[in-house]
Parts: sequence; C-alpha cells; structure tokens
Amino acid sequence: MALSAVQGGVPGMHWEVGSLLAKAFEIHVRGALTREQLEEFENLTAVAVPAETILSGVIPDQSALYGVLNRLQSLGFELVEVRPLKEDAP
Repeated sequence: MALSAVQGGVPGMHWEVGSLLAKAFEIHVRGALTREQLEEFENLTAVAVPAETILSGVIPDQSALYGVLNRLQSLGFELVEVRPLKEDAP
C-alpha cells in the first residue's frame, strides 16, 4: 500500500515523490487501521504488528509529513514513533 497524500490533513491529494526534499519515514501508531482508513494512505506501506500499525514510505516534504500525522490524529490514533529511514533502506 502506498500513500496518495494527505497534505494538510486533506485526503486524496497526490504527491510528486521525485522531489529532492522527499525522505523515507516509518510512522508507528497504536492500534490497527481499518481497510477504509488504509486507503487514505495508499502510497505508504502498512504493516500490522501486535498493538501497532507501522506505515512507511517516501513523504515529499515536512508539510506532507504533518498532514499524515494530523490525519492519523483525526482518526483517533495515538502516535508512538516517527523515524526517518536511511536513504538506502527500502
């Protein structure tokens, strides 16, 4: 699953990921996202682990990252961790 962009917390806006500012992130939230919720984050990969969901992928800039975090918060998820991934990580 990849992330289509939740810039400014508004689902459905699509990113151009070719930006030099784009970075890969891993976002951990407590709980499991439903299939419908995951569709909002279609450009991010989602992995469910006990008690958490990990979303990972390239996010084009800081504004888009805040948009993703705001959307997760508005859905009621508790943020556990946000971690930038090394450039050579998948």
